[in-house]
Amino acid sequence: MKTLQLTNEQVKQVKTLIRQNTDPYNTLKAISNIIGGYGVESIRGNYVSQYWHDTQLLYVNMGDTYTPTILYDTETERWLYLSWGDWVEKHGEKRGIQ
Repeated sequence: MKTLQLTNEQVKQVKTLIRQNTDPYNTLKAISNIIGGYGVESIRGNYVSQYWHDTQLLYVNMGDTYTPTILYDTETERWLYLSWGDWVEKHGEKRGIQ
């Protein structure tokens, strides 16, 4: 499995963006640029809210399903650091992800 290797400065920048977060999608776009990701993608499943509709998860695409990345769980409104593949394995069935 690949790992996400960040410098101390990159970690500081990511933490600052998350603390200042007003829009998870745009925050993740900025994080993607910092950590060398391939943009922001989403996982859809069951209805979450009027704002998120059926978007369960936003994440920075790192090019591999099991490479750890920065995720935003729209249902719990929590920031996470793990692979989106691991997240789907854990939450997919109960969140209606096919």
